[in-house]
Amino acid sequence: LPLPQTWLLWTVAGLTAMAIMAGLLRELVRETSRLGEAFRIGAIRGGADQYRQALIWMPALHATIALLALVPTVVLVLGFEERTMRVAATVMPLIGALSVLPIAVHRGRRSLRYCGLMLISSALVLLWWADLPSALAVAGFQETWIFVQRAFGALITLAMGHMTAAYILRERTAQVPLAPAAMGAAAGKPQLARDWEVPLLRCSWVALGLGMLLGSGLLVAQYATGWRLAAASASNGTKLMTIVAWLTLVARMLQFAVRPLGSDSRASDRTRQSAVYLAQLALVAVSAAAYFHYPQLFSGVFAQWWPVVVFGIAMLSAGLGYGLSRLGQTIVADPVRQSSLLLPIIPLAGVWWFRPQVAVWQWDDGPLYALLLLIAAGLYAFHGWKSQSLVLKSLSWALMLGSFWWYLHSRPDLSFGEHPQFWLLPPAVAMLCFAEFNKQRMDPAVHLATRYTTVLIAYLSSTAEVFLNAFEGQLWQPLLLLVLALLGVAMGIALRIQAFLYCGAAFVLVALVGMVWHAQQAIGQVWPWWAFGIATGISLIVFLGYFEKNRTEVLAYLERVRQWEQ
Repeated sequence: LPLPQTWLLWTVAGLTAMAIMAGLLRELVRETSRLGEAFRIGAIRGGADQYRQALIWMPALHATIALLALVPTVVLVLGFEERTMRVAATVMPLIGALSVLPIAVHRGRRSLRYCGLMLISSALVLLWWADLPSALAVAGFQETWIFVQRAFGALITLAMGHMTAAYILRERTAQVPLAPAAMGAAAGKPQLARDWEVPLLRCSWVALGLGMLLGSGLLVAQYATGWRLAAASASNGTKLMTIVAWLTLVARMLQFAVRPLGSDSRASDRTRQSAVYLAQLALVAVSAAAYFHYPQLFSGVFAQWWPVVVFGIAMLSAGLGYGLSRLGQTIVADPVRQSSLLLPIIPLAGVWWFRPQVAVWQWDDGPLYALLLLIAAGLYAFHGWKSQSLVLKSLSWALMLGSFWWYLHSRPDLSFGEHPQFWLLPPAVAMLCFAEFNKQRMDPAVHLATRYTTVLIAYLSSTAEVFLNAFEGQLWQPLLLLVLALLGVAMGIALRIQAFLYCGAAFVLVALVGMVWHAQQAIGQVWPWWAFGIATGISLIVFLGYFEKNRTEVLAYLERVRQWEQ
């Protein structure tokens, strides 16, 4: 035979002999062993004490030899040209594990259990590589990609296998038989379950973490042209294997968060919530894997409407989070709800660098981007309403303002220099309403400053509109200012708020001056100013006369006005 095959046969034979010796030694040191009767060799002289000395050196020796045998095993699996010999080479770690585990169980040394599990895990990963062409013949991206992808699938499968074995072992040994005759035989089963459950679960989590890191690196590397083409041209079985592996990781994280079993139940709430976040990242990885494997699915309608799809997922996550919170599932509800707060950032920022060529229109255009800002404002308004958060409500108002301003910015005929009223009046009124509805949760000084600031901005923007267009002969600007001022006076009297009354009365006079100015510019005569001055004088004389005749009532009313809310 060729030298590699000869070496393989001798190594398998040596490891098999070690496994047999470990099994025999385990039976010889057991007090209940019936090995002598089975082989008809009579009683074992000297008892089991003579053989216990071998347990001092044999476990470490077997573990060292089995681990050293891993190096040539990897070389043979990756280097053999014949597929049958590559599959046969994967048997060596399994046999090496059998040479360690029997005496590892007896000694109670946890490090030997980890060694045996690592050997079994290595055998599984190598088995997933065994049916691939020889690694020495790798000459392109596709051959390299498939090795990494197989390792990712093997690690996820290995993690689920270790977890299932731990849970099955725990369930089968959870109840000890109560019959006196069976107590002796079953007394060691719960201890056996405890000895193996922790190593199995820890190895499961290590394999899961390595698999997630490897899968994430694979997704990042697929942005390179060669690996992206390899992912797209892979077989359907390979593609589905990748997607199923990511979905399995999602299911494992959610199971750990919702209903941890065994020693996992000792995890803190923060750790379980972190698992939910990892599950959400794994869902993103599922979408990324589907994009690289089936790029045709992400063209056409999806490429056109992907920001709306992301907003839909965010809204669904928000509803799901609050629904789970009402059901008492706070471990899952809080991360889902928090993630829905971050999802709108993806479309709002992504439309600036992700511009599909197949799209009929682009979402970073003025009116469409304003629509995205408005949808985000609605989402944060829902969060603010459900959680009664002033910060989220403020963010919603800010996004609505941004949406409005972005729409105006996209219209050249509505620039700020020509129509400041359009830019400032609606936001000022909206901010005033927001402050009035939330004044119980605001500091009184902040609320008062906000009230006066918004009222003045509303009136000054309309005033600027009047004087910027004073020579165009249009009358609607001063009329609008007059209506707003009279409305402010009426609201001040009805709600008994001094700010509305004072500012409204002051800007009524400004609106009248603006109307006279427009009239004078329209006819080119100065007599509108004379008429306005005469009317103003007559009004003042009438007011002073009324004041002198009804001084007591007027002073009493002014005193009541001073008691109004500022």
